[in-house]
Amino acid sequence: MPLTLGLLRHPGFPLAVEVLNAAAWAELRRQVSLPETPEARIGVLVRAGGWPDAVERMLWDAETLAATARARERLLGDEAARLWQYVPRLTALPYPPPPDGLWVRLGVLPAQVAEALQTLEASLDVRVIGQAQATAGVICARAHGPLEALLRWGEALRSFAVARGRHFTLLNGPGATRRALGLWAPQRPEIAAMQRIKAQLDPHGRLSPGRMGW
Repeated sequence: MPLTLGLLRHPGFPLAVEVLNAAAWAELRRQVSLPETPEARIGVLVRAGGWPDAVERMLWDAETLAATARARERLLGDEAARLWQYVPRLTALPYPPPPDGLWVRLGVLPAQVAEALQTLEASLDVRVIGQAQATAGVICARAHGPLEALLRWGEALRSFAVARGRHFTLLNGPGATRRALGLWAPQRPEIAAMQRIKAQLDPHGRLSPGRMGW
């Protein structure tokens, strides 16, 4: 993703570079006035701060890098504050969580963000809302659909992370997904020790069953 990598390498050090899939962009547009781009597959949000000249240079460079984008728009003041207020809510875990939802987090390298987003949307059987904090390499996503489809989707993301030496976390989902996928990958040696301790203290599995994925 040349645009995102170009922004991350910018000498002005952007405060945030968020990459949203089309569904996340549509969700955000319900709260904030943003361009309607029905053919776009991703949206990129850039947050800049600092000296006015440095901010202007970063925004100018961002618009140059995004010369082929479907639409470009600057938000300032209250409008920008409103935008960044809603961005963290896109994949936030509600309470109580819906029974057909699966929430995950991936930790990847910035150069792997584009490939990870493609993996997020590889399944046609689930509806996915995903956002990537490209500056940190953190991707949060939620999917809704039938249980079997959620299991396949979660396994694809888990395998993606493990194959690249990165990290997968299952934040919330039906008990069957926690048991099948585990809460973390790759599994650290400490997990086996935790399982042994719990088995001794709770041999019948009555205390918070499935809470930790076992």
